[in-house]
Amino acid sequence: MRVNQQPSQSIKYLFAVSLLAVHLLPVWMVTYFPSQDGPSHIYNAQVFKIYHHHHNFRIRDVYQLNWSPFPNWSGHLLMALLMYVFPPLICEKIILSLCVLGLPLSMLYFLHSIDKRKILFALVGLVYSYHYLLMMGFYNFSLSIPIFFSTLGYWWKHFSKLTFKRLLIFYTLLTLTYFSHFQSFLLLVISISVLASFRSLLWPERWSALIFGRLLTLLRFVGYILPFYVVSLTYYLTKTSGYGKNYRKLAWLNEYFFNLKSLVYFREDHIWIGRLLFGLLFFLFFLTLWQRVKSIAKHFLEQSRFSLQLTDSFFVIFILFTIIYYISPNNIQSGGGWINDRVHIYLVLLLLPFLTVTLHRYLKNIVVVILVGLSLWHLSYTIYDNLVLSREISEMTKSVGLIKENKTVVLYLDKPGQKFSESIGEIEYVKPFLHVGSYYCLNNKVALLRNYEAAFDYFPVNYRYQMSSRPYSGPKTSYPRPADYVLAWRMTKEGIDNLERVVLGDSYNCLHVAPRYTLYQLKEPIPNIHWWWNNQSDNRPLIFDFQPDRSVALDDSVVISPISRYENYEHCYGWITEGKLTAAVSNRQFVTPLLADSISGTTKTDGVFRVALPNGRYNVTNFFQTDRRSIGVIANGISQKNQRRTNDDIIEQNYNITITEKQLTQIVYSKGRTWSWYGCCIQPID
Repeated sequence: MRVNQQPSQSIKYLFAVSLLAVHLLPVWMVTYFPSQDGPSHIYNAQVFKIYHHHHNFRIRDVYQLNWSPFPNWSGHLLMALLMYVFPPLICEKIILSLCVLGLPLSMLYFLHSIDKRKILFALVGLVYSYHYLLMMGFYNFSLSIPIFFSTLGYWWKHFSKLTFKRLLIFYTLLTLTYFSHFQSFLLLVISISVLASFRSLLWPERWSALIFGRLLTLLRFVGYILPFYVVSLTYYLTKTSGYGKNYRKLAWLNEYFFNLKSLVYFREDHIWIGRLLFGLLFFLFFLTLWQRVKSIAKHFLEQSRFSLQLTDSFFVIFILFTIIYYISPNNIQSGGGWINDRVHIYLVLLLLPFLTVTLHRYLKNIVVVILVGLSLWHLSYTIYDNLVLSREISEMTKSVGLIKENKTVVLYLDKPGQKFSESIGEIEYVKPFLHVGSYYCLNNKVALLRNYEAAFDYFPVNYRYQMSSRPYSGPKTSYPRPADYVLAWRMTKEGIDNLERVVLGDSYNCLHVAPRYTLYQLKEPIPNIHWWWNNQSDNRPLIFDFQPDRSVALDDSVVISPISRYENYEHCYGWITEGKLTAAVSNRQFVTPLLADSISGTTKTDGVFRVALPNGRYNVTNFFQTDRRSIGVIANGISQKNQRRTNDDIIEQNYNITITEKQLTQIVYSKGRTWSWYGCCIQPID
């Protein structure tokens, strides 16, 4: 009786599921995932999600949305949509889970589509589930990797029978790759083109066909891939022509290549994992070459022609991508960066279909054990590092609650402090604390003034005002107003002293001091809340007449022009945002000068007007004009709906409000194209 020594399929599946589940631990067992750019992505996704709410007037004043079809949308859009259901940090964990699980699972599908005997190499994808670019916070690129291999596997599987329905699915996958990351999209188009050329022209099974038939197959492929050739070439030329390029030195490229340093992020210990994996792949690679050379030579001697296999095309791609890796710039001044690092991941993973599986059963088991061992070794470092770094980040975000709503925050930092951890020590490759300050701007409608994403046209949130300098390069920000809060982030004592002496001066108070950061708040003069009714027994209304400078105003009113800033009138009244407003004089005749002229804005510019008042109850009347759509008014965070349109096409709005914080802030916006604000009357209610 023969005993079956092979484990049952159910045990294999259970082991695979357990292996995948344990690889989620670095994501879900920590509060803060310590990637470099991750906090910035979370913040900007929330800005994108809440931007259309006019309550967030400071965010709307600092930023504008970029709706261009740039190839960097998927992660931001997905995270913003998830925020309608989950808290921001949970949304990031869902994105990370897709990246971590998506890579090995897509490799499994990809390899199964090519040769199901080679699915054991999907374990290499498990080792790569945590890689340098993921820990850098490049979530869009990390999402694009599983989409890349899913698309390539789908195309390979259906190349010979690409029906209209399958073509639509293929187009959808290509489009998803484009909107995730352009470099993945470009490499995908190149890969598919090489494979299609090989299968159409060089595959021996087609040698018996007429050259016309082979060319026809290739032309058919070119026909349906042509739109993506145009897109890739157009975007490539747009982002490379006329821009400077920086190149890595050959020594750096060799070290990165042969040590598989795409697996290295927080500690040098990961290099040993990369070296061992490289050694294993090197052994399998040359074993495959030896087997293929012997097979080709034998077939040539017997039949006088070469015997190629379809998987040999992946060896061609590996050689091509290696050349691209060595000749490509590391970054382009238009914004593209880490180009060599991105190519390196693909050239390693695209070699796997070429590798042989004609191994002795014991040797196969050894390969599986080595790959599982390397993935768990790699995982153990990541779990420990994430735990201790998350703990440090938690300590650095304890004063988040001190930031008030609708304010601005600017970060100042030193380079040395971003690469040191009390638990790990010096961190060479990733700066896990660089953008942690973004957490201070979550869930509080706060605008971050040094937001690196907002300076580039391949992110959905851009600055409304041109930057006078690149982020982190100096004291200037993109916003005309001084920041309400300054966060001195992981700075040296010398850096703090210089910041307080040269930049902050006497304008800021120290709000909170911690071992790794100091929080400052802008000094705000206390307004005279009795500036209008000071020592007066009468109950006269406070009237604001909105108009151009030196125009006829209503008697006993306060004239407001487009540039009447709140801070210019001793913080008693005025506009508190920087949006461009215009003044207009009406050609129509009105009974009162109050309605003769106005201040206007567009759908992109809200009018935010603040007046200092004693606490109490008031009746407020506003006069507007707009197109056929209604005017929106938010008073101290409460939407006011009571409006009526007069015979003169003037919208009159009246509401009562109780002032509890000594100020009335009104946000005016249009649901049409423009809005015009004629005047405002505020009457105390006894």
